[in-house]
Amino acid sequence: TMSVFHTKAAIEAIGEGPDGVTGWVTAVVTLAMRMVTADFWRTWQTQLTFAPCKLLFKLSSAPFFIFNVGSLSTLFTHTDPTAYTTDGRVVPLDTEGLAAYLAWLKEDVIGPYSACKSELGNTAKFSARNMSKLRKAVVDGEACLHTAWHRPETFRRVTLAKKKEIDDLLAKIVTKDVASTELYKLCFPDKVLAESYEEARKLSAKEKM
Repeated sequence: TMSVFHTKAAIEAIGEGPDGVTGWVTAVVTLAMRMVTADFWRTWQTQLTFAPCKLLFKLSSAPFFIFNVGSLSTLFTHTDPTAYTTDGRVVPLDTEGLAAYLAWLKEDVIGPYSACKSELGNTAKFSARNMSKLRKAVVDGEACLHTAWHRPETFRRVTLAKKKEIDDLLAKIVTKDVASTELYKLCFPDKVLAESYEEARKLSAKEKM
């Protein structure tokens, strides 16, 4: 490539020695020494060398684009979508989102770095008993996931039921009357959107009357 002839020393070294062998060795060593410096990778010769290489690499992935079109991936590969558990086990994809839901509860709601940690720790608003129930529900949900992964035929039904159970418990603890606006939005963004839409619809109906 053009990078081999990058330096004057490398060019001059090529003609040295019997049959130019020593010259090529010297050129390669010189090039290797220059490659460890940052300036080598900023030169136009190096950039010009890598430009077609990157283009060819990108074009080589074009035949595999068809696997991203609709259900053609399943048609050609005859495989089902899978995921990994925390211990590396290959399991059916959690399409109902129970694993993600539990991770969200642990990290963003009741976790030590939650933005609403101080509010949830206020026993005047949220009793220690209720918070203990919520934490236990998360642990039970993880145990349910571990069991459900071994039974693919009932995985979807079981995880969906467990997610609804935990969500119902969260709704009983974090109510709109007790929680702050920020906490309520964090826990129930879908309800907030639905309520906002309903209020806007009622307001629009009143204005028309």
